[in-house]
Amino acid sequence: MSELKPCPKCGGDVIGRFDRWTYDQIICETCGITMEAQGMGEKWKEQLIADWNTRPTPTADHMADVILSLCASRDEWKADAERLASLVEEQLNAYDMMALDGVKSITDEGYLKLERALVEHNTLVEKEENNGRINKV
Repeated sequence: MSELKPCPKCGGDVIGRFDRWTYDQIICETCGITMEAQGMGEKWKEQLIADWNTRPTPTADHMADVILSLCASRDEWKADAERLASLVEEQLNAYDMMALDGVKSITDEGYLKLERALVEHNTLVEKEENNGRINKV
């Protein structure tokens, strides 16, 4: 059997799970990335090892593209969270008005859940702003 090279994703140690009753697998013990044989038997086992050992390592450009893509989607999620927080605040104001009119109780479960969500959102925004200030120093 050929020796298995380290994980091309993280450089971690890998283990081969070779069993004549199931599809063979190679698994990174660090990041968990897995490659599975396309069939059973010695031929497929050797092909799996060869495929694992010849996988390309991601380039710095590719990793930078992935990071930029994640940052862009993070910004989209952040904008969505801001819009939702605004809607929650409007809903809380509506609950407050109904409570003043005696229509709803201020302890209504929906109100409390919305209030907790808004507090959580504002806490996360504040933490992010503080982290930005710390990183700029």
